[in-house]
Amino acid sequence: MFHTLLTVVSIVAIVAAVVLVWPGRLSQFRIEAELAGQWYRAKGRRHAILLTIVSSFLPAAVVLSIAIENEVRTGGSRLVNAIGPDSWVTAIGADDWINSSFVPHEVYDRLRQDGVRASATQRYFTKFNGQDLFVLSYDSPDSLVAPKLTKGRHVQNDREAVIDSELKLSLGDTVMLRGLPFHVVGMTSGVSSLGKTAVFIGEKPMLTEFAMTTTYTAIAVMGKPENLPRWLSETPGLQVKTNASFVAGNDSFWARNGSPITTALVVVILTLSGGFMFASKRSQLALNHYDNAALRLMGTRWSTIRNVELQASLRRAAASTPISFIWAFPGLAIVNEITAGFKAELELSYFIWAAAMVVLMSVVSVALLSPEYRRLSPIESAHR
Repeated sequence: MFHTLLTVVSIVAIVAAVVLVWPGRLSQFRIEAELAGQWYRAKGRRHAILLTIVSSFLPAAVVLSIAIENEVRTGGSRLVNAIGPDSWVTAIGADDWINSSFVPHEVYDRLRQDGVRASATQRYFTKFNGQDLFVLSYDSPDSLVAPKLTKGRHVQNDREAVIDSELKLSLGDTVMLRGLPFHVVGMTSGVSSLGKTAVFIGEKPMLTEFAMTTTYTAIAVMGKPENLPRWLSETPGLQVKTNASFVAGNDSFWARNGSPITTALVVVILTLSGGFMFASKRSQLALNHYDNAALRLMGTRWSTIRNVELQASLRRAAASTPISFIWAFPGLAIVNEITAGFKAELELSYFIWAAAMVVLMSVVSVALLSPEYRRLSPIESAHR
C-alpha cells in the first residue's frame, strides 16, 4: 500500500512538472531551457556543484527512510522463510513467532507415527552482550528447523550452539544463554531479523536447562494443510497454517507495531525536505530579484521567469539523484551494522521515487511562489 502510494505520487510529480513547465510551444520551451542553462552556468561551476551536492542529501534521506520502512515491514519473516516448510502447526492465535504457543508433544509424536515429515521447535528470548537473542531448538541435523550452516557443524552436545553471524562471534567462542555457557560450533547467516539475533541449540538443553514446558512452540510440517491427517485440524486449541500464511502473520505483527513508526519517519523526512526546498526557492527568488526584474523589463512574461527557475531546479534534482547513491549506500550499511538482524536493502525503484519526490517538492515550491513571480516589477531593474 505504501509503495503504491509512492508510485502514484511519482506519476503526479511527473505530470505536474510537465503541466507547469510546458508553455504550449516547443520553441518557447527551448528558450526557457536555454535561459535556465544560462542561469545555472552564471552562478559559477563551483557554486553549481556545491548546490547539487547539498541537494543530493534530500533524495538520499528519502531513499534511506523508504528502505528502513520496507525492512521493518517485511524483515520479520526472514527466519520463517529460511526454514520454509509447507505448513506450521501452532496454538490458535499464534500467528507469528512473538505470540506464545504451546503444542503438546503427543501431536508431534502422532504426526511422525502417521508418516508425516515434521520437526518440532521451541523458542526462547534472552540477551547476550546487550543483544536480543532469538533461541530456537532442533533435535537433529535433518530437522526442518535445523540451520543451514556456513561454517562448522551442527550441535551434538548439550552445551553447544549454532549462531547467526550477526552475533559477531567466531567458532570456539562462548555465548551465555541465561547464565549458562554454550560453545559456538557452527555458524549460519541471514536468519536473524529486526534486532533479534538467531541462536540454535539442541532440544534437550532447551527442555532441561531453560526449564521450558514439555510443549513445543511450533511444528514445521512438509505437506499442505488439506493433505495432512484430518485429526490434526480437529484437535482443539491447534491451528494449521501454510508457510505463506505464517510469513504473513510475522510481517503483520511488525506492520502493526513497527511500520507505522517508520512510515511516520518517511513523512517527517518528506515534510522537512519540502520545507527546506520551499525556503531554498524563496531565498533564491530574493537573490535573483533584480535579474528577474531585468528580464521583465525586456518584455519577458512572469510565467516564463517562473518556468526558468523551475527548470533550473529540475536540472539540479536530476543531477543530485545519482549523487545520492554516494550517501545512501554507506548510510544504509551503517544502519544494518549497528542494528542486529537488520538487513535493509536499496532498490532502484527507491531512487526513482526519491527523484520524483524532489521533483514534486520543486514543482509545489515554485507553484506556491507563483504570486511573487507575478508581482515582479520591471521598474525595479530600471532603478538598479
